[in-house]
Amino acid sequence: MKTKTKSELRAELDSLSSEANTQARMYDSSIALLYHCLSSLYVWWREAQQYEGFLEELYEEYGITTRRKNEENFVRVIRLVWRIDWDGNRGASLQSWSKALREVHQEYETNKEKYSVNAVENIILFIRSKGGVSGLTKNKEDSEDVTNDDHSVTKQ
Repeated sequence: MKTKTKSELRAELDSLSSEANTQARMYDSSIALLYHCLSSLYVWWREAQQYEGFLEELYEEYGITTRRKNEENFVRVIRLVWRIDWDGNRGASLQSWSKALREVHQEYETNKEKYSVNAVENIILFIRSKGGVSGLTKNKEDSEDVTNDDHSVTKQ
């Protein structure tokens, strides 16, 4: 390996610094978009569940099933929007996001008046105040999110 000059090393450092700055901006933007999507999805879910059978109809249409019928764990609605399944590399995200939405749901149900206006923005603020998705899910009981584990293909 050829030894680089100090000038070449400085130029490379400047280039690496520029790349790191770009990456940091993209990361922050990605996190902000994730919080917006999760918050918007939660508000959409609340509206959609007002129509009896509508969510079940969508889950069936996209081949998304669950073994748990008695409680909402948000896995199916996340799969509905992101079109991800347990068998891909996004399984951990699916579980983490569903746990975060359960915490959002608990907060919303406890403080409905707080979310009666600007719900999406206020949910984003709640997520941020708790340290993001990881803060919402930290130290929570590691309950199993059970959906259809047969790795069936969801409708794209």
